[in-house]
Amino acid sequence: SIDIVGHTAVIGPNASGKSSLLDAVQAVLVGGDKRWWNPNASAGEKSTRSLRDYCLGVVRDPSNPDVSRELRPRDQALTYLALVFRDEATQEPISVGLALHARLDEAQEVIDGRFVAPGLDLVLSDLVDRTPEGPVPKPWRRLREDLRQRLGEPFRVFPQVGEYQRHLCALLSDGRRHLDPPRFLRAFRNAITFAPIRNVSDFV
Repeated sequence: SIDIVGHTAVIGPNASGKSSLLDAVQAVLVGGDKRWWNPNASAGEKSTRSLRDYCLGVVRDPSNPDVSRELRPRDQALTYLALVFRDEATQEPISVGLALHARLDEAQEVIDGRFVAPGLDLVLSDLVDRTPEGPVPKPWRRLREDLRQRLGEPFRVFPQVGEYQRHLCALLSDGRRHLDPPRFLRAFRNAITFAPIRNVSDFV
């Protein structure tokens, strides 16, 4: 869990997780849409990492027999990524996120749900069960029902990524003007790609 207020800089040495943090924020804002998700964009280079790799904890090629036991990825995993926004005027929270799972023997992750929970300030303990072995993610079906019981009708799950993006843009609009999803996604992708701006049109 990371609290971000106002202007925030994330500073650290190479391989400390700066890009991973930005990749997670991106994944939620684009709903896991691979057309818009650009991993490691801030480093200015194309990454081969996928949401599946992040979900399983892949940090080295798992087929390499020399990979140490500590660096071996999980055989399967369930992951939740959530962002909580707070309205500056009312301090009303809204939580948005992704539920996904992956298996090492499958090439792609599966997004189980894209969710929007107005009025809810999700914290880590909402998403996990405490066990003797440590915290483990709650099963998605149970988490979904828990959130639906807490919130009722405002809690929504979107199977279609386009519908999620439209709903998210509507919720994040300031009331004076609606965010247009393609324009927002394009501007967001450009904003996190730290590349030279060579002309006025790109800047605008």
